[in-house]
Amino acid sequence: MLVSDSHKFVFHHVPKTAGSSITAALAPYCNMWKGTLPEEKHGWQVKLHRIGMHLPVREVMDSVDDFPSGYFSFAFVRNPFDAVVSAWNPTKFKYFDEFVDHQI
Repeated sequence: MLVSDSHKFVFHHVPKTAGSSITAALAPYCNMWKGTLPEEKHGWQVKLHRIGMHLPVREVMDSVDDFPSGYFSFAFVRNPFDAVVSAWNPTKFKYFDEFVDHQI
């Protein structure tokens, strides 16, 4: 989760919902901001999150003793079908139906 004490918000990073772009846009307002975005291509978002990126909101709230109360808490979600299509890797599963059957 990204936390901003100055702007009083908590952003919960949901997989496959433009989380990297949102994290990059919100980074300058977050407590973990160091002045520049890390240069890594993958995994750079983790350095800006207070606690894991893709944890369920309830798990985050239960595991953080001092969860900011009164802050605007938000996340973005995606159409579930779009998320499944986005997660499909055709090099691993040639056919989409095979991929869906494997995930169930």
